[in-house]
Amino acid sequence: MLTPIVIRGRQFLHCVWRDIASRKRAEEALKEGEAKYRSIFESVIEGIFQITPDGRFCTVNPQLADIYGYDSPEEMIEAVADIGRELYVNPDERLEFLNILHKKGSVKGFEMQLKRKDGSPFWASISARCVYDENGNILYHEGTSVNITERKQAEEALRIEQENLKAIFASAPVGMLLLDEDTMIVNANSVVAGMVSRNLDQIIHQRGGGGLGCVHSFENEKGC
Repeated sequence: MLTPIVIRGRQFLHCVWRDIASRKRAEEALKEGEAKYRSIFESVIEGIFQITPDGRFCTVNPQLADIYGYDSPEEMIEAVADIGRELYVNPDERLEFLNILHKKGSVKGFEMQLKRKDGSPFWASISARCVYDENGNILYHEGTSVNITERKQAEEALRIEQENLKAIFASAPVGMLLLDEDTMIVNANSVVAGMVSRNLDQIIHQRGGGGLGCVHSFENEKGC
């Protein structure tokens, strides 16, 4: 910086030089850090959010907007005024979620049904934490949301299949046994119980022939 000054009637230029190299390096490092954060924020597969205590989004990433069926983060932030009422299939689950979050300070893997922009339901796994100011007041909640609908559908299909197999097993007109690798009887149907004149609770969890009373006595540890 040049400053004109007068000394004994003569005019001089006063120059001040400052080494700002370190400041420039810090600014560049900050810009690089922000760029990396922005890249991660926009490219991760999880939805990322920040939510005010009164239930409005202040920050969302593109993936979260996509999960909920919005065209952009800006549209989602503008459109959703009450998260509990607009995005939760069961608003009471949000109250349960917030109670845990405020009590523990964080929640991991809380599963619930939510709603897309068009009202269609989906399953999500939410992890979040509270961010506080210097006085201990909550500034916002931040966390991630993952769409787990396919997993929940697969779990439900498996449950139905298992129930159907249990029904077939129990009602089969022939005797059926299920043994583990140590020949322990882990399940049997009523036909087997009738064949050996025993109750099912006398058969199940017995080893091989011990449960069926064949060859050796019921107490024989080695069974048939």
